[in-house]
Amino acid sequence: MRHSSTVAAPAAPAASGTAVLFNSVTAFGGAKLCRPLDLSMIEVNYLRLSHASAANGLKIYASSDGGTNWRQLSMPDSDGVATMPVTVSAVAADSNTNYKFDVSGFDDIKLEHTNSNNTLTTWEPVITLHFGAEAVQR
Repeated sequence: MRHSSTVAAPAAPAASGTAVLFNSVTAFGGAKLCRPLDLSMIEVNYLRLSHASAANGLKIYASSDGGTNWRQLSMPDSDGVATMPVTVSAVAADSNTNYKFDVSGFDDIKLEHTNSNNTLTTWEPVITLHFGAEAVQR
């Protein structure tokens, strides 16, 4: 069955700091649950962002050992707009920047945003998890 769920965004990272946008091990309360739960896509929609991220500031990681070790992935987003890791540009209130990543087949996934050396005055990422094979849009 196909369905989606939005997870709460973390607090804005400090200047040059990193925020974990999603970690499947902590979010799902256990390791290696992405496949059994049929997590197929993670979508990050920046509704507002006062300053660009650090260079290559949006990163996605996979783990096959329950989150003990994470390896950074280099992968295109599902719309072919960007390849991870990516620098997220500042986003004005009247626009948005959206990234979608096919994560089907991974045991565990983590998504991080590293801030530039600026203090964020606006920070509004929306993280949506899509479950079910049909959720993967190509």
